[in-house]
Amino acid sequence: MEEKLYSIKEAAQALEVSPDTIRRRIKKGELKAEKISGPYGQAYYIPENELFEAAEVKEVIPFNRPVCVLTYRLLL
Repeated sequence: MEEKLYSIKEAAQALEVSPDTIRRRIKKGELKAEKISGPYGQAYYIPENELFEAAEVKEVIPFNRPVCVLTYRLLL
């Protein structure tokens, strides 16, 4: 049985990111994709197993930034 392939648009919807983010991750090599010829030229398709791996959190980078106390209190 063949593995399901997702278009860039479908992958973006599944991962809840923009299609540009999917394209950027393909270009960086963070997401593997196959280039397949179609009726409108070549297009990238992402295998289902790559999509599942991309959905997992692999690394969390802590990010600390200063918060203005006055602004924070106004939000509460």
